[in-house]
Amino acid sequence: MGETFLPKHILDGSNFGIWEPRMKAELQARKLWQTVNEDLVAPTDEKVLEAYNMKNELATSMIFRAVSDEVLLMISSSNSIKEAWDRLKKIYL
Repeated sequence: MGETFLPKHILDGSNFGIWEPRMKAELQARKLWQTVNEDLVAPTDEKVLEAYNMKNELATSMIFRAVSDEVLLMISSSNSIKEAWDRLKKIYL
């Protein structure tokens, strides 16, 4: 998870069908897909919570860097990265 993510493809609104599986694969490779795909309850244990927050922040950073400015404006107010991902699916599927 320490390597920098530099997206090769940016979601611009017209390419969700191609962008989604690529983004999912990137998140899976970094063990972050569960953060995006499942309704997770924040843990109460401090160390576990820290790891949970770090994964959420990494997934958020990856997705926010892989979308256009216009798309970012549509999802940046989401309360979680799962909510942002679900918004993207609702808009583009």
